[in-house]
Amino acid sequence: MILITTRKPKICLEVIINPAWNPLFSCQPQIDPNLFTNELSALFVDALANQFGLSDAEQDLRKNLHGFAKLGHGLSKYDLATRTYLLGSDLIFDPNRITFMTLHFDVVVNPTNRKAFKLTNIYGNPAREHFLTSYTKNQCSSICNSFRKLLCDSVIGDDTSTLSDFIYDSSNHFRRAGRNSDLGYPIHACLAILAEEEDESPTILSTEDAEDSPIREPLKKKHKHGQGGYIVKGKDFWSKVEMWFEAQQKQWGECWGTPG
Repeated sequence: MILITTRKPKICLEVIINPAWNPLFSCQPQIDPNLFTNELSALFVDALANQFGLSDAEQDLRKNLHGFAKLGHGLSKYDLATRTYLLGSDLIFDPNRITFMTLHFDVVVNPTNRKAFKLTNIYGNPAREHFLTSYTKNQCSSICNSFRKLLCDSVIGDDTSTLSDFIYDSSNHFRRAGRNSDLGYPIHACLAILAEEEDESPTILSTEDAEDSPIREPLKKKHKHGQGGYIVKGKDFWSKVEMWFEAQQKQWGECWGTPG
């Protein structure tokens, strides 16, 4: 409390309770009311550092305060799920893709995706990066299984479809650009190869993994296609697909998606 001697009690009271008049409040850092609740201005951080009396020797601490202020709040579960699902879905539909079990790495490490999908506040923070990698791995596993279910339904059962119809349906599910049945030779060739491999690989397909939604509650029921049982590592569908592509790549080179 400030003891002020004055003949005007009203002014004395005003000085104590009004921050605009009170010298103690004049040096307090103020947050811009126009900022979002998750943002701190650089000026506020500097004012806070000055208030704590940080000298030149504590410049590293000042920098850490600035870095902390720039992090902002994390993405909500729904936002993160939607962004990673869109990225993974787009990448799995790439006609030049020959690896599928490591799809999540491509989603996480691609620097062009960070700004476009507002993931910049994740990178540089080890805890957030670890969570993003783990979460994206589960998302991409779901995407791969959804993609395989479409493949399976196109070649097995009562609702089989032509390659053109399958391309149209799958592009609607996975491409951000939307449905299209005329995507050129490379995508036709790639999906034809995947459909052929699916036709020769009747294995258990889990509906809990094939659920077509970025956020989903796991289901307990299994949906069987052909023979059931434990699948030895390396003999599952995506492992065989990758081994086939790798073998052909040695013969065709990197640009395999061309006629002839």
